[in-house]
Amino acid sequence: WMDRIYAEKKYGFKLYQGGVPPGNSIRVLKVADDVEACGGTHCTSTGLVGPIKILKTERIQDGVERIEYAAGLAAVRAMQKMESYLDQSAEALRVLPEHLPSTIERFFSEWKEFKKENERLKDELAHVRVAGMVNDALDVGGVRVIASLIPGADVEELVKVAGELTQNKDVVAILVSDDEGVKIVAAAGDDALDAGANAGTIVREMSKIVGGGGGGRPNMARGGGVDPLKVNDSLE
Repeated sequence: WMDRIYAEKKYGFKLYQGGVPPGNSIRVLKVADDVEACGGTHCTSTGLVGPIKILKTERIQDGVERIEYAAGLAAVRAMQKMESYLDQSAEALRVLPEHLPSTIERFFSEWKEFKKENERLKDELAHVRVAGMVNDALDVGGVRVIASLIPGADVEELVKVAGELTQNKDVVAILVSDDEGVKIVAAAGDDALDAGANAGTIVREMSKIVGGGGGGRPNMARGGGVDPLKVNDSLE
């Protein structure tokens, strides 16, 4: 232990390569040619530490990595905790721990296939919905406006349907869902844009009514809110 001012005069500010410890008296350790002010634990050999378990690594900045680890009894506890996670995961999937990698890989592959199938079905559903919606469009100043509630649809489904509808260049599609609050998507075809339609403005104004926000480009925008009771008001 040394007086801080004396230590700085003797060793310079290389003392603080690991950070500046508080206090007027600092602990100075010298190992070979390296000297540092340090309040940490030092051992005569690594064997005194016992097992070491790396818990996490993190990049702080270029050339600087932070390694978090447990040592000694804490390392044993960390390994026991990790083993309990494996046991819980194996029990949830009803397999032995050694079968977890292959089981998870199989589940992930199946999930990707289900996701693809779900996307395909959404595309088909969009085509079916579009056919009926176009017939119900309202003429507003030479632009066909479609304003519709699609119960339970997520945003991506609304975007798909709106994209299909606006392949008809004179269409403005305004679609709303009551999925987890209110989701709103609006889109405008090229001719509708020339006529002054702006999907971003439409979504922004509708979102205010349902207690939220949104916006986007004139040809495609999305938004939403938290008040599903105002869905019909926003559509009006």
